This record gives sequence, C-alpha cells and structure tokens, in this order.
Amino acid sequence: LEIVASENGCRLIKPSFLRELRRLCTENKILLVFLERESGFGRAGNWFAFQDYSLEPDLLIFSGNIAGFSFSKKNQRLLDTFERLYEKSSFINQQQIDSLKISSALVNLRVIEAENLLPKVRQISAQIIKRFEKKFAGLLEIRGKGFLLGIKGKQSLTLNTQSLIKRAREKGLLLRTCFFAKDTLRFTPPLNVDTPSLEEGISILEQILDYEILLSQESKKFERFQ
Repeated sequence: LEIVASENGCRLIKPSFLRELRRLCTENKILLVFLERESGFGRAGNWFAFQDYSLEPDLLIFSGNIAGFSFSKKNQRLLDTFERLYEKSSFINQQQIDSLKISSALVNLRVIEAENLLPKVRQISAQIIKRFEKKFAGLLEIRGKGFLLGIKGKQSLTLNTQSLIKRAREKGLLLRTCFFAKDTLRFTPPLNVDTPSLEEGISILEQILDYEILLSQESKKFERFQ
C-alpha cells in the first residue's frame, strides 16, 4: 500500500482509512505492507510518509530513492570517500553491486541529516501549496505532500499536460505526468534545491499554467458562440 499514490495522481490515503486498515490487519493477523518507493527518505517531508499517521507497518519496502543525490564521477575525492565507505559495508548481493550507488546512499542519508532537509521540505512544501491554492483557487487541485506534489484541473478544466510539459521544457523546467493519471502534473523538486532555482521553477510553472487556463477559457467561449 502506498501512503502517497505517486503514479496515481499523488493522492493521499485518508488517516481514518489507514487506522481502520491497521486495526483489521492486526485483528486478523495480516501483514500490513507499505511501499515507499518514491515517498521515502525525505521526499514526502519525513523519513517515511507513514510517520505522519502515528502507526507502523509490519513491513516497509523502499528502493532507489535512498540514493537520490547524484555526484560527478570525475570528482576523485568523492570517489575515494565512497570506496572507504564501501569497504566498511557488510551489504552483499549475489549480483555485482555498484559501490558508487551503495556509498551514495549512505552519503545521501548523512546529507539529509547534516543539512536538516526534512523540516525544510515540510516548510517549503506548505508554502508552495498555499501559494498555488491562492493563485489558482477553484481551478486547480494540489495533491500530495512534501516535494511529491500533483497538479490537476478542477471540475470542467482538464489540463493539456503534454502541452504543459513541452512549454515547461522550452523554458528550462522538467516536468512529467503521473503514470496512471495522465491529467495530473508531477512537481518534484530536489530535496536540496536552492531558493533561487526553486523560485524560478515555480514561476515557470505558474506562467505555463496561466497560459493553459487562458486557452481553456477562450476555447469554451468560442464553443458557446458556435
């Protein structure tokens, strides 16, 4: 079960549903398994999204988001650090494991703690959501939490997401849709994004959304006169 259905429109599970599910699983001796493939390790504003619900799963699954930061392979100092970390690691797999990936995961965890990123993600996310809800009140629905946000048109407004993605890319902003909800844009900044870059990205997003909404409104006016 995903706490944040990231590929299905960034929908959040209701706390009441989750509490009842936890109760039923406990009573019937059923394992409650959470999948935090995308929402884990800070993406949703906490180490794991389930921590905001005051309950625990029996099993937690996560994957590559633990190594969410990228480093240049040309940086010899970082490579040397990774090698030292890997030599001390007891992680073994039958397949050959890339030491860079393992070590970058450890560095990632340390960066999140050292730079105090979790409260920053929560604070900035709340500001983004408030800003968009005020600017696009009644027009857009903002879903998700932390830096795992989805943007979808309300009521009769259907976003032309492919057109939005193209216009955003032309302005230097990379966006994509949710895999199972093509009408929903995903906005997922890096956890350690700097303020100027974040503001630039948000401004671009606002510009292309303004244009998309204007096109939709003008199109409906034209349809009424036909």
